[in-house]
Amino acid sequence: MSWSLLRASGDRPERQCAEHEQERGKGAPGGWAGRRVMHDAGVASRDPYPEPRASSPQRHWADRRLHLIGLGGAGMSAYALAAHALGAQVTGSDRAWSPYAERLLEQTGIRTIVGHRADNIPVGDDVEVVHSTAIAQDNPERVAACACKVSARPR
Repeated sequence: MSWSLLRASGDRPERQCAEHEQERGKGAPGGWAGRRVMHDAGVASRDPYPEPRASSPQRHWADRRLHLIGLGGAGMSAYALAAHALGAQVTGSDRAWSPYAERLLEQTGIRTIVGHRADNIPVGDDVEVVHSTAIAQDNPERVAACACKVSARPR
């Protein structure tokens, strides 16, 4: 059914779109017809809140110490806000000051260290280092995290 036919008919657009999606999904692998379709063409589960998976070792957010490399960016600053709201201790760095870093400081008191140095990584075995995908492997903080055997992962 084309969009021009949809406009010409007297049905409501919502119903037509739903019928169009069902028609499109009839022959789809996995039989996704009738399920909610997400913006990236993935299929959302019927349960909007999946069961949390236990991490290894299982830890609560309030027990976590996160150091975020690339904290001044849009993605990492949002991650910092969420982690802070859940109770984690958050530190971080970026190569330059940014509006996101300023907002973090104003809203939560999280300070962004400007510049990447190995000594920016907090001391302790319980620190988790999370880096932006924009941070190169030879970044001094990533190298220091690996040398100290600290948990380091991309966001």
